[in-house]
Amino acid sequence: MNNSFPTQLIKVSEHPDNLAGWIAEDGSYGMCDIIVFKETDLADEHWVIFNELGDNERFAFIKAVINKEDLSDWESD
Repeated sequence: MNNSFPTQLIKVSEHPDNLAGWIAEDGSYGMCDIIVFKETDLADEHWVIFNELGDNERFAFIKAVINKEDLSDWESD
């Protein structure tokens, strides 16, 4: 798998509203708010939390991580 992001995809994600269309190699597609990030943007503990979240929680979690917001809602004691 190629870990570099194509310039066009990054430019699309920088749209002021972050609304973009996308298509994956497997043919899945859609149009929605997106966050483009590198695997290294998340620490190992973030990936553990991410993998335990439901699909509907992941966007808010990644947004909070990237914006360096409080993660206490997702962190367990």
